[in-house]
Amino acid sequence: MRTFLIGLKINQKLIIMFLSISLILIITGFVALQVSFSIYEEQLYRQAAEFLILLSEMVDIRLNKIEQISFDILSSKEVQEYLAIVRRDGNSYNQYEVLNNFDKKMLTWFFNENYISSVNVVDIKNNQYSWGRNTVRIDPKRLEFIWKQAIRRKGGMVWIGPSDFDHFVVAARMVRSIPNLELENLGLIVIRIDPEKLFNNFSNRKLTSEDELNFVILSTDGVVIYQKDNHQFLFNELIYRMNKKMGYFIDNIQGEKYLITYVTSQWTNWKFVNLLPYTSIFKNIIAVHTILVLVYVGVFVLVVYLSFLFSRGITKPFKRLTNKMKMVEKGEFEKIAQMGVSIKKQGDEIAELEYNFHLMVDKINTLIKENYLKQIAIKESQFKALQAQINPHFLYNTLDSINWMARFNKQYQIASMVKALGSLLRNSISNKSEIISLKEEMKILEDYIIIQKYRYGERLKFSMDIPQDYWECMIPKLSLQPIVENSIQYGLEKIVGVCEIKVWIEPLEKELKIWIEDNGPGMDKDFVEKLNRGEIESRGSGIGIKNINERIKIIFGLEYGVNVSSVLGEGTKVCIFIPCRRSDDFV
Repeated sequence: MRTFLIGLKINQKLIIMFLSISLILIITGFVALQVSFSIYEEQLYRQAAEFLILLSEMVDIRLNKIEQISFDILSSKEVQEYLAIVRRDGNSYNQYEVLNNFDKKMLTWFFNENYISSVNVVDIKNNQYSWGRNTVRIDPKRLEFIWKQAIRRKGGMVWIGPSDFDHFVVAARMVRSIPNLELENLGLIVIRIDPEKLFNNFSNRKLTSEDELNFVILSTDGVVIYQKDNHQFLFNELIYRMNKKMGYFIDNIQGEKYLITYVTSQWTNWKFVNLLPYTSIFKNIIAVHTILVLVYVGVFVLVVYLSFLFSRGITKPFKRLTNKMKMVEKGEFEKIAQMGVSIKKQGDEIAELEYNFHLMVDKINTLIKENYLKQIAIKESQFKALQAQINPHFLYNTLDSINWMARFNKQYQIASMVKALGSLLRNSISNKSEIISLKEEMKILEDYIIIQKYRYGERLKFSMDIPQDYWECMIPKLSLQPIVENSIQYGLEKIVGVCEIKVWIEPLEKELKIWIEDNGPGMDKDFVEKLNRGEIESRGSGIGIKNINERIKIIFGLEYGVNVSSVLGEGTKVCIFIPCRRSDDFV
């Protein structure tokens, strides 16, 4: 793609640019419109869900009350006594007297809930006894189904939706023997509930000022328990999508698009579903969407036309300037100078560009030479400044004399330390090149470690693993020792235990990564970032990481340098990244 764009002419690039900008704006508009759709859908869903949750909770309160009524009936003495007699000996002489008490008890029971149509009690022999506002005898097939569901629940409440035999909702449960906790099955209590009276007061609410709540209650298998309108939707085809406690989705029902919101009753696991016609609730947004599409198409056509005119006006002067640049390529500076006599500075940006181009052609050779010499001078001055900064001002000859005096007095530890210090200073202030081999740099570091070992003893554990194959690779003098010194100063001196410092090498194809790692207290993230950006100066008179980093970049290039990584409480790692060059490469 990049190669293709580079090969295009500037007028083609301008046209592509204008078209791309217009397409981005159009796509952004469509995305914003879709986001607004999503937000509006989410708001409708939340509003509908709040209604459904409220309805579910209010219905659950009534259903809970029905369950309590069923428990009061089955636990009453008269019901227990009569059903127990029927189970033991249906022809007992006192059966009729108990039945009379049973009937009186049920007649005196006050059912003040208008949605309870009747209460049926079925004994173990399938004899039915019915009380209430609308007493009926339950169809044998429906009764058989209710028996099976109640037995499966083992005394728990069973909620059964309407059927072809009975359009009432049924709440049923087994009657089990309570005295002596025998828990024998004595019969069945069936409470028939009028769904119109149970749900009608709740379903007359409105979701918005325009849309009524299209309210449906489904059983767990998709059977309609209650439906406010007369639409015959096939909800059993949608129930599989209602696989959460609550949610919403969009689906086509009988050729019409609906926003379907549902919640699940905590009491019965029924699904309380609301259906909103999609076209009615989104009609305003759909109209805006259509208008925006027409506007975007018109804008796009206009942009295409203007981009052609604009690109043609710009590219013509550029073609003239391109021809002059080809003359520069051929070295025809004098010819271009004659052409530039008539060029004036006044005009648009392109005219000014052509004027400045002629000035550039006149001075290009001078600028190249001056710039080249300036850069060399800057690098030399920087290098000299860094060299002056790192030259220590010690007299190692005096240290050599101290070494021999210590040996004469048999102070071998002092002699060893002074010898190491003298060797360290001699290598530091020698007149050799500022780029030395890795082997020589290792010798400076080893002399420094000898001194520090006498100072810290067993608290300092140092190891260096640099294969001999890389000893001849060149590195700026005093690159490793200052970093190890920092590890001792900020690591060993701030911890109680042993400070472990490791120096090892990671060879790459033509480059090296030298790692200096310690187990010190580490540094926080902000400080490490400032250190890598060169915002932290060296404390005292030592050589800081910034100094080492600058020297590496001046000698080897900007892609090389020093990087620090550290985690507070886990130690610090410093990476020196340099090319693997031998001494012959610098001749």
